[in-house]
Amino acid sequence: MSTATPGTPAAPPAAPTRPRELRIYGHSLLFYWWPVWFFGFIIGFWTLWADWKAELPTRMVIVPKGSLYRDAEGTPRVELPQGTTIADADTIREHGGQIFERVHPNQNLGIVFCMVLLVVILITAMPLRGLNSALAVSFILLIVVLLGY
Repeated sequence: MSTATPGTPAAPPAAPTRPRELRIYGHSLLFYWWPVWFFGFIIGFWTLWADWKAELPTRMVIVPKGSLYRDAEGTPRVELPQGTTIADADTIREHGGQIFERVHPNQNLGIVFCMVLLVVILITAMPLRGLNSALAVSFILLIVVLLGY
């Protein structure tokens, strides 16, 4: 028979083991907004590239009611009605008469961006599962096709 020797202490009792934990980290719905940023940058760079490659860059001008567009000898001009001025006339003069708002000549870029924005809002606001998600995607594709033509 064995007995514990008086000089060695007894082994401490084993600590109770905790069950392994599985930590779940959630993320906000803001995480799903990356497609809006992605398409926004892609469309912006596409507009800059189209403006750079075009012979006559496309610009946007907001003018008063009654203004006329004239193309005099290959130089486009906007004629304002008598007694009206552009609100930013001083700013335009400071930059040598250049207008900096670029616009892509194709309207489909704006439609695609609005549809991406609509889809992201729909996905983050309403949980759609199964047939409802298929119907929502089909409806959005139908809207894109109708607005594109």
